[in-house]
Amino acid sequence: MVAAAGLAVPVVVLRRHRTGDLHAWLVAACGLGALLLRRHVGVGALGPLPNMYEPIWFDEKIRAAWAEGIATAALTVLLLGHRRRPV
Repeated sequence: MVAAAGLAVPVVVLRRHRTGDLHAWLVAACGLGALLLRRHVGVGALGPLPNMYEPIWFDEKIRAAWAEGIATAALTVLLLGHRRRPV
């Protein structure tokens, strides 16, 4: 996940393109989804990943959820704001 996020930053900032924006949106949305899934559902161990079910909210988790939510919302607006270029 960290490698995907690291790749998304320069693509969005340096080379504004719809595919880069979509990549960044997927990283943010998947991060938020994983955080909420592990908070609300006891999935159990998945392959080499241990059971990370944690039904409590603490400061770091709250900040991470807000950051992922804001990033997803901002990138949604960015993606919807793209105009089709005339051919």
